[in-house]
Amino acid sequence: MFALRNAILFVGAALSVTAPDGRADTRAREVFVATSPNVFRIRLLDSTGAETGARSAVACSDGHLVSRCDDATPSFELLLADRSIPATLHARDPDSQLCLLHVEWPVAPPVAEIADLPEPGTRVFAVGNTMGLGIGISEGVVAAIHRRSNATRIQFTASISSGSDGGGLFDEQGRLIGIIDQPLQGGQNVNFAVPASAVQGIGARAAAQALDTAERDRWVAQAEALRQRGSWNDLRIHADAWMARHPDDAAALIARADASAAGGDADAASRDFERAVALDPGSRAALFGLLRMQIARQDAHAAATARTLTDTWPGDANAWIARAQAQAATGDHDGADASARRALTLHPWSPAALDLLARTAQARSRTDAWIDHRARLFNLSPDNPAALMNYADALLSAGRAAQALALIETAPAYRNNGDLLYYHGRALQAVGRPGDALRSFERGLDHRPLAPAWVWAGIGGIHYEQASWQPAIAAFRKATELDPGEPGWRWSLAVTLKDAGHADEALEIFSAFVAEAPQRAEAWRQLGLVQSQLGHPDAAIEALERSLTLDARQPQVWHALIESYALKARTDDVRRAWARLRDLDPVRAEAARLCCIVPLDIVE
Repeated sequence: MFALRNAILFVGAALSVTAPDGRADTRAREVFVATSPNVFRIRLLDSTGAETGARSAVACSDGHLVSRCDDATPSFELLLADRSIPATLHARDPDSQLCLLHVEWPVAPPVAEIADLPEPGTRVFAVGNTMGLGIGISEGVVAAIHRRSNATRIQFTASISSGSDGGGLFDEQGRLIGIIDQPLQGGQNVNFAVPASAVQGIGARAAAQALDTAERDRWVAQAEALRQRGSWNDLRIHADAWMARHPDDAAALIARADASAAGGDADAASRDFERAVALDPGSRAALFGLLRMQIARQDAHAAATARTLTDTWPGDANAWIARAQAQAATGDHDGADASARRALTLHPWSPAALDLLARTAQARSRTDAWIDHRARLFNLSPDNPAALMNYADALLSAGRAAQALALIETAPAYRNNGDLLYYHGRALQAVGRPGDALRSFERGLDHRPLAPAWVWAGIGGIHYEQASWQPAIAAFRKATELDPGEPGWRWSLAVTLKDAGHADEALEIFSAFVAEAPQRAEAWRQLGLVQSQLGHPDAAIEALERSLTLDARQPQVWHALIESYALKARTDDVRRAWARLRDLDPVRAEAARLCCIVPLDIVE
């Protein structure tokens, strides 16, 4: 009955050969008769029900068959002589490509006996649905046993073809030795089978993997929830616990790296991202995260990581944007521009790509392109205050203050947005309306700007222009207090203090600037001017000469140096410095001549 169910269409290899003693060798026929009722034809179907291929299966328990199926295996159908029966995937072995199929039909008793691993040279028989033509048999020997960690394979010489995979490899007693693996492309009777002992544990191993998968899914889901809430310290604790159980899980390393990055520890984040990439080289999250940290740390390896991204995902706009960011960070603005343009061809309205193009145009002093890209970003998101501010900033930097002012005043939200009111004040100041600018700055403070220090600095700048020293000093002090890491506010405070006559405090600040940046000519210039103001000509001469050594084209510094030389009666130095000033700025040189050269001529 089982032979009828399987519709035996052919028997491969000779079923009767002559033995050395002259008798017919009927072993192949006997093995086929004994085992073929337990081997079945399987048809593969796609989502529409169309046949996509053939396979074999071996009965292993009541209502269950074992076959070979990979992750892409579609649905299955068991073929009998007079009907087809759906076969459902019951379990997939995580250690091999074997799977258990369940059928609602009493297909056959299971294979009676499973043999131990055979020795090389053992005679074997492959029984399967060769080429989808029906159950057939071929004969060969065991060539070798290959053992690699938990993966053992039997190499044999019996001929198989597509459709045989999932069938049985039997010994001379009809005992199951292995389940036939996929035929090796290009091999001449170099075929493999999974040891039959693996059949017995498929369900248990699949269940264990399901538990591991469910546990890992919980780790992943909790990590994502903590990311969404911004609970970075909790994410680090969670990632540490996760790694204690699964030390080689790249996702756990990425979670801990994200927590470190959010906490400002770029070195620790980089180490974890690097380990994650080593464990899973194809992980987008690990590669993108590693590149972010390399850019932040100015790591020389950032360029190579960026190339890996674009080589791996050449059609991904985000990969090209990341590469452009890496190039911009190293000052390769031409390369950044090219990469950002490549991203734009893949995503024509990418805000990130347009922003990079705007930044590279600004860095390359291509003002028209800078403004054009900022205009495109604004047109993409006209209600986005950041896009409006960046566009206005480009216009103001290009001297197009009236256009910037008109642009801001067309935005309905600007009167209630502290940041837009700041740019409104800048535009008013640039068009010569300092009073209105001051009021716009002050209104901006009432609406909680994101960077209030900038607003206070704007207020200080207006008061400075009007020589209102005390309000200017108070405003710059406030800006410095709110953002002590921004040296510009401290510099403006020191200049204002100097011009207001508070030379002692200005001297302290400029001395600190010189210590922090001894190659800045302007720091030495201001230090020399303050020393001169305090009546310290020797100290003034030293600082002014140092400034001119770094930048000789400073008429104001030559003038101040001439005055300091004159105080020290260094006549030759006065005339030498005046000759240099005359070449740079004849008007200022005339003033210096009247103050310092004429008295010398009179005395002489």
